Amino acid sequence: MDIKGLRKEYANPVLTREMLDPDPYGQFERWFQETCNAG
Repeated sequence: MDIKGLRKEYANPVLTREMLDPDPYGQFERWFQETCNAG
């Protein structure tokens, strides 16, 4: 396993306030669905 390669995967995404759902439950639902879809 190349740990350095994994770090890059997590270092690239950017999260801004504009990307967030104002409702924390809605945000969780979206993230949970994305995780389920990713397998």
